[in-house]
Amino acid sequence: MKNKYRKYRKYVFFLDRFPYIVFLLVVGLTIFLFINVDQRIDLSFFGAPAAQAEASPDSVVILSPEDDQVFDLADRMGTVPIEISAPEFEGDDYNVLVIIDGQVIHTFASPPFVFDWIPEDTGEYQLVAEIEDSEGQLVAVSETITFLVDDPLGRDGENMAEEELEIKKTRILAEKTYRTGNDAGGRPIFSYKCVTPPAIDGHMQDWESYEEFSSFVPTIKNTNYTGHSDIGGSFYSCWDDQNFYFAIQVTDDVYSQNFSGSQLNNGDCVVIVWDTEPKLGAGMQFLNSTNYQIEFSAGNFTSQTPEAFLRWPAHALPRETLVDASRLSSGYIIEAAVPWKTFNGYAPGDEQILGFTVSILDTDHLQSTELVVSSSVNFDFNDVSTLGNLVLVDTKDVLVSDQAL
Repeated sequence: MKNKYRKYRKYVFFLDRFPYIVFLLVVGLTIFLFINVDQRIDLSFFGAPAAQAEASPDSVVILSPEDDQVFDLADRMGTVPIEISAPEFEGDDYNVLVIIDGQVIHTFASPPFVFDWIPEDTGEYQLVAEIEDSEGQLVAVSETITFLVDDPLGRDGENMAEEELEIKKTRILAEKTYRTGNDAGGRPIFSYKCVTPPAIDGHMQDWESYEEFSSFVPTIKNTNYTGHSDIGGSFYSCWDDQNFYFAIQVTDDVYSQNFSGSQLNNGDCVVIVWDTEPKLGAGMQFLNSTNYQIEFSAGNFTSQTPEAFLRWPAHALPRETLVDASRLSSGYIIEAAVPWKTFNGYAPGDEQILGFTVSILDTDHLQSTELVVSSSVNFDFNDVSTLGNLVLVDTKDVLVSDQAL
């Protein structure tokens, strides 16, 4: 009996362990399939939603500011230059969000991703850039950059910079010769040199640190003027070595623009006249070789896009001039970048003065201009001597010092 039992045990040995072998094979196959399928298929459908996007330093990089960088509140008009590189997300399907201390301070829909942020107070800040797709889903996040805004003199840097700038502007007006008595509001328009150019996107968020001009006066067909709610505006400008930039927010109770190209001045538009040699042209009446007149249209916000037309001296489309616009319930916004090379080799510089007038043309629903308001009093498109003044100011040498105060 003992031997027979042993033979039976030997005979059933494999079958006795067959269930265990099958179990191990099933477990092994399951692990193999899970690993391979997980790499190819999004399995988030079967579980909890995917976790928030992790930092992607290779695809979203903050170029400025640098980590642990310190900014003096009085420098550069109290701004912090922000620059983001995200070459993989430059299409229409993505937005780049600039987030400081958990709050979105700026959103880019297209490159360049550059922005001057104005801090309200000193302290340590944390900056991160996030990428969202067209459905608002987070797809990438940059590394977090920590920077410090300081005021080494223990005083309000922005106010100090403004005081220094006013001192410089007063000195320029005392030393320079310009067309006195022509500027509406009693003083020239000052244009500051920018470190980071404003984005030409038809919005006003980049213009907070630049001087505003809003003292427009009726000049042509002024008997039709009924007040600022009829037509008026706020004008801002800045410049660098390549371009002259401006933004104007126009108040217009009835917007009408049905023209384009050489005819756009028959509709609502903005016209700017420059004189690059104001000393030479101060006594002249007619437009000459140093004068330039460019008209800017916001389009009709349907079939006609924003555009510019060089009325004088070439009577043509100004090359490389960028224009964008947006519609407001009470009017419209025009932003533009005009290359300095448009002005026959003119090179801008600190404390230079140009003859300058910006005018807003109002037509309502007529076929020609009903009213013009301008930045210089008694302005006439056919009389150069009626131009006002634009003063270029480089603010980088506006130093904060007790002596200057």
